[in-house]
Amino acid sequence: MNKLAKLINELCPDGVRFMKIMDIAETGIGLATSVSANKATDGVVLLHNSDIKPNKIVLKQKEFITREFANKNSKKIFKYHDLITVHTGDVGTTAVIEEEYVGSIGFTTITTRIKNFSEVNPYFLCYCLNSQIIKSQIEKV
Repeated sequence: MNKLAKLINELCPDGVRFMKIMDIAETGIGLATSVSANKATDGVVLLHNSDIKPNKIVLKQKEFITREFANKNSKKIFKYHDLITVHTGDVGTTAVIEEEYVGSIGFTTITTRIKNFSEVNPYFLCYCLNSQIIKSQIEKV
């Protein structure tokens, strides 16, 4: 028996429950409209697909949109432990929103907001989404 099977036997004697993402989280797309007219020198941080790396956010440059525009799109503003996923480019690459980016907003990124943290850990889900197994499945679609 391999190590993973032993851990599952020990920690999950009744087996591992299969859950669809739609059962454990709400998903949505970030801003999908032109933001050029709403860019600002300060305000709400705008995250792009290119800022998302496996398990982390790396800003190439800090861009902002006006608070007014962000407030009009308030459902798209990131909360602590939301997952942000690349929609175009390195599709499927995912990071967890940490305190530094709470209140920011994504441009054409996919957001996953977990409904109940006792059912799934956002870091575990992020790790799974960044795994080669999942990435290869995404590439098939």
